[in-house]
Amino acid sequence: MIAGGSANAGRVDRRPPAAGRGRQFARPYTDVVDKAFDTAVYGGMSIDLNDPANWDTPLFPVSLAAQAARIAPGTMRIWFERKRVFLTEYDKPSTKEQPARLLTLRSVLALAVAAELSRGPGGDVSLALSQAKSWTYAGHSGRLDGKDYFAPPAGLFEGEGIMTVLIHHGTETAHVVPVAFLPRKGEDGSEGMRGLTLDALFPSCPPVRAMPRLLALNWIDRYVRGVCEGYLHPECKP
Repeated sequence: MIAGGSANAGRVDRRPPAAGRGRQFARPYTDVVDKAFDTAVYGGMSIDLNDPANWDTPLFPVSLAAQAARIAPGTMRIWFERKRVFLTEYDKPSTKEQPARLLTLRSVLALAVAAELSRGPGGDVSLALSQAKSWTYAGHSGRLDGKDYFAPPAGLFEGEGIMTVLIHHGTETAHVVPVAFLPRKGEDGSEGMRGLTLDALFPSCPPVRAMPRLLALNWIDRYVRGVCEGYLHPECKP
């Protein structure tokens, strides 16, 4: 079950991605407010969350990250205190002048994915965060229906009806692949999705092939960005 051709994961690149191709994302308040708030002025800075150059700017407190990850703020603080998760080099640690930790959009996205992967008994948020960083810090390529797709670090595959799906098998890395959710009737009249090959679902051959867990990253990305934009634009809230 999906919660929330194989792909070749790129090398981990911990540098901020170069500004360039932006992408639009759904906002939770557009039904209430017609004006599109693409750029926020926050702390004297102009912040455009469509610009990848701003994805490594520390802006968001841990309580906001917890809201984006749909967990209690105290739970996320415990993760940090018990060193289950760590700040990245671009996050801002707490100081006497600024007691609140500030996280980047990239970190908030990774924590939201980690929270989803670690839900349920025995969930290991440290392992889940390593898997989440397979998306937020690495680019991924995939081929579907004879067409090549590429998703930059913390980005999504682009194309009509194309979803970005994370596949993990309990290891420290995860696969990110493009999947088409366009209706396509089979011979029996059923509808499904295209792109999840056996090689993608089962990249290795252990004695017993356990079914991996799948996450639709588009939905997590949309929710997290909506929460973060609502924080930068409180005037948008209904």
